[in-house]
Amino acid sequence: MDHDTTTTWSVQGDAVVDGNTSASPQNESLVIRQGAKALVRDDDEVLLVTERRDDGSTFCTLPGGGVEAGESRQECLQREYREELNCRVDVGPPVGTCLYHHQTLPNTATVYTVFEATPAGRPRPNPRENVVACHWQDPNAPPAETLEPFQRVLANISE
Repeated sequence: MDHDTTTTWSVQGDAVVDGNTSASPQNESLVIRQGAKALVRDDDEVLLVTERRDDGSTFCTLPGGGVEAGESRQECLQREYREELNCRVDVGPPVGTCLYHHQTLPNTATVYTVFEATPAGRPRPNPRENVVACHWQDPNAPPAETLEPFQRVLANISE
């Protein structure tokens, strides 16, 4: 099981280097978190969730979220899916990874492992978790508000 949830790196321009880099005014700390997302398929469609940010704007993504201390990525995905969609999920093998630079968390990025997953029930959005909708979507035509790293994931599975 993998329990490492965050790493801090130093950023110089667009390059990410290890923490031994000398500090300078142009360097910033970048917190790299670990996360897990579910790729749930039904025939030719995938399950997406619509989430609401604190500012009221919305975005689409795959179900899932960040790993908490002491849990594996698979345990994270089971917890997040239950919290977001009010049902259990059976986690299958990993199918890829992607990196997301958060808009609302300064200097923070998450490396998401995307797993095949099968819901054990009917997914229902949980507004208390800021999940306002869930819907089946053609992976070749994701909504415009789908976060860019997940648009790439969907494009890769469609090939």
